[in-house]
Amino acid sequence: QANFSGAYDVTITIASLSSNVEGLNVGDTATGTWILRSTCPTGPCPTELIGTDFYGNGITATGDLDGGIFEGTTEASLTCTDLQTGEGLFTYTGPADFRIEITEAEVVDGVARALAFEGEFVFRYRAQGAPTQGCPATIVERDSLTGTLLRAPS
Repeated sequence: QANFSGAYDVTITIASLSSNVEGLNVGDTATGTWILRSTCPTGPCPTELIGTDFYGNGITATGDLDGGIFEGTTEASLTCTDLQTGEGLFTYTGPADFRIEITEAEVVDGVARALAFEGEFVFRYRAQGAPTQGCPATIVERDSLTGTLLRAPS
């Protein structure tokens, strides 16, 4: 069984939105670099993710990688911004469930390492302020992910 070890180039695509969100559309993409690290070389293993969401906000998550699948729940936040003034109006907070599956691996020195993955995050945001046009009271956002290994630790 392969584990994560290194920096991954990640593409995030908005797959679905429960509400119209001003300035955001299904199919929009963003890219970033994530660190995924499993704490043991084989078998079911605690794993950590450090990265960013579609908006560039930091995401950290931990869970178990088992059978090539890393899944769990983390907390996420998002700021509703007035698109004309750039002013932050209020913050959304909520849980984000994720599932990431290793799709390609290689064996180096007897250890299987993930080269590529795909998966999804499902964010369930709830407004911490008064909803406005373009910023509804709740948002469920589903993002699809793909990632490829940039570099492994030396």
